Amino acid sequence: MLRAIKIRLLPTPEQEILFRKSAGTARWAYNYFLSENQRLYQKFLEGKSEVKFLSEMEIRKHINNVLKKTTHKWLGEISSNVMKQAVKDADNAFKRFFKQVSGYPKFKSRHKIKPSFYVNYRKAAESPLL
Repeated sequence: MLRAIKIRLLPTPEQEILFRKSAGTARWAYNYFLSENQRLYQKFLEGKSEVKFLSEMEIRKHINNVLKKTTHKWLGEISSNVMKQAVKDADNAFKRFFKQVSGYPKFKSRHKIKPSFYVNYRKAAESPLL
C-alpha cells in the first residue's frame, strides 16, 4: 500500500524566490532538452548529421560544462538535482513516445502548467534557507 502525506509549506520570501527559480529552471531544462533533440533530428533528416537523438547524459554534460560556465550562470543558484531530474523526465517522455506508449512530448509553458520541480529531501534539510 502506498501512502501519501500532504503538507503545507509556509515559505519565507527568500524561500519562495528559491522555489520559483527552481520551478523555472526545471521548465527551462525540460524545454531545452526537447528543442535540442528536435534541432538535431531535423539536421538528421536533412542529411547534415549522423546522430538523430542526444541522450539525457549528453545534454546534462553540455549544460554543466558549457552553458553553466558561460551564458547561463543563473543555473548555479539552485540545486543541480532540479535540472538533472527535468532532463531525465524529458528523456523519459521521448522514450515513451518512441515506444508508442504516449504522444509526442510538449514544451512546458509558464502559464499552462502548475509550477513543480524535483526536491532532494536530504539536501533540502541541510539547506540554510529551510
